[in-house]
Amino acid sequence: MSVEFISPPDFDLNGEPPPSTNLFVVPADDSGNMSNSDTIPKGRKYKYTDPVNWYNCNKSSHAKELLQKSYWIQLSVDKDNTENWRAPLDEGISAKFGDDKLFYVISDNAVPFSNKTYYAPFQILVLLGFKANYYAAISWVSINFLQEKSPYLRVGVDYFKLIHKTDRFGIEGTELKKWKKEEIKEDHGRQHLTHIPKFDNFCIVPDNFSYKAVIGNCYNLYHPFRHTEAASDCPWSRILMEHIFGEQISVGYRYMQCLYLHPDKMAPILVLVSRERQTGKTTFLNWLNMIFGDNMVVINPEDLVSGFNSSYATSNIIAIEETLIEKSVTVEKLKSLATGKFISINEKFISPYKVPFHGKIIMSSNNEDKFARIDEEEIRFLIRKIGFPKQSNHQIEDILVKEIPAFLHHLSSLPPVDFSIGRVPFTIEELKNDSLIAVKKESKSTLYKDLVEHFIELFENEVGSESFVYANPVEIKRKWFEFNSQIGAAYIRSVIKSEFNLLPCEHMRYIPFASPGSMSKTGTPYKFTRKQFLEQDKQLLST
Repeated sequence: MSVEFISPPDFDLNGEPPPSTNLFVVPADDSGNMSNSDTIPKGRKYKYTDPVNWYNCNKSSHAKELLQKSYWIQLSVDKDNTENWRAPLDEGISAKFGDDKLFYVISDNAVPFSNKTYYAPFQILVLLGFKANYYAAISWVSINFLQEKSPYLRVGVDYFKLIHKTDRFGIEGTELKKWKKEEIKEDHGRQHLTHIPKFDNFCIVPDNFSYKAVIGNCYNLYHPFRHTEAASDCPWSRILMEHIFGEQISVGYRYMQCLYLHPDKMAPILVLVSRERQTGKTTFLNWLNMIFGDNMVVINPEDLVSGFNSSYATSNIIAIEETLIEKSVTVEKLKSLATGKFISINEKFISPYKVPFHGKIIMSSNNEDKFARIDEEEIRFLIRKIGFPKQSNHQIEDILVKEIPAFLHHLSSLPPVDFSIGRVPFTIEELKNDSLIAVKKESKSTLYKDLVEHFIELFENEVGSESFVYANPVEIKRKWFEFNSQIGAAYIRSVIKSEFNLLPCEHMRYIPFASPGSMSKTGTPYKFTRKQFLEQDKQLLST
């Protein structure tokens, strides 16, 4: 007599391959042979390795309840404890249920079961309880009997799946992905929807020590911190910090404290610049990614002005690689993000929603003084020019991963950060350095630079020892840009006001440019001093 065994479709559990290639094959007896009689063979016990085998070991009684609910009737019990069952539309014995928890069908009239086929209890559950949907049955057993949580959640009217993943540094994390309701029902059955937790909205509450996934009835988009502190040494972490922050190392450690101990506070925009390659900028960003994981993202400058901002809007650290921002609207968006308290998240196929924003901006660029236009009065940037490392270590990233607990312990042991200074715990003088001055200088318009050169020439060669001169935009246009159709008096006035930070004098009598022999006139000119151009490296660089 031939015996048929039912095999499951290919599937995995929690992203892992099944513990055996055929979870439902009836185990052989001690001799290794299968019986050809109608007596159910005595099988080995199932292992407690997954929901399928757990159900087979522990819930044969539940499978029998499903048979009875489907109008099967238990007729009798043999001396060897084998139960005789009759199908709803059959006469006599349709199947046998042995004390080894195997159900053997011996009738052609026992739909949905096949004749001369063994079924484990879980197969009965799949066929009678879930219309042959293996995934739905597995989910049901996992949630109802094994107290596992559903990987899905619903926020408002949208469904998401919490996916566990391991990054390239071997550190585990999670990702929340949009999921379709119909696919959940297809995979797990309609009843699985009742087990999915429901939330009114999203929120972002950064906390690396007392993380809460749910705040009120809102789901927290901040991810749990993945590391714990340990008292130990971290020499290569210190070497990297000294390489990146140099003479501003105390500022650097305070900046790292803000990221780790105070993720809800604002921090200056950190910019790492160098013309050379392989200076350590990418290593530093990778190190931050190792530490802060899912709460950090690396994007392109174009993402800042995209209509959809979900790629970075919920991140606590936003790194922008190979930055060269030429459009002023992008610069303004960047500065707005650095100080913004809320952000409206726009994502495809999901209704926009507003959440608190705690993002810290980090930029890296090969353009040392032209990565973006920074105004003279700007105080939100910490710019570091990175040179070649003094010490080479091709395994540094592997070492940095191992040193994370020790480095975090070191940050916690430093003096507390003083937030009474202002919105960010750094003074203007602490953030100021030669790199910031160079960027501000390069950020000036071409007209500004031309005017500086013209006034330097004026004071050095035309007006003798005069300490200042007067002129209005029309006079400047006539003297230096008379044949330049691209530069008008209105543009000159705008540059004088916004880049030279000058205001016109009150109505007065003056001689334009203090030119010998020129007639005096009345008006409201601007006053340009020798000191502005000659004593401060011939530039208006005061901060």
